[in-house]
Amino acid sequence: MYLDLLLPLADMPDIEPDFTAPFFKGLIMIASWVLAAGLVIAFIAVVLCVILLVFKGVAPSQMRALAGAALPWALLGLIALSGITGIFTWLIGLDFGFGTTFGG
Repeated sequence: MYLDLLLPLADMPDIEPDFTAPFFKGLIMIASWVLAAGLVIAFIAVVLCVILLVFKGVAPSQMRALAGAALPWALLGLIALSGITGIFTWLIGLDFGFGTTFGG
């Protein structure tokens, strides 16, 4: 016997989340600012590490060694935050409270 003949077919409606509630709007705005600030801080950390490693006269050797150890972690953080921000932008959209929503 066929299983589709035994079980009645159910019509499933499309479910779409409603992000227009005031709580979600505030939460999305806070998340957007946190993700943007994290991206800026991670980018600045990567740039500072590269500057310290490339220009030998800028900092002492101990600071260059610290920058060399911190660079992979800063790059991993930048990559992870970029991915999370991209997925968040694609699914929901970034809203900084200026009246314009980016993505979504």
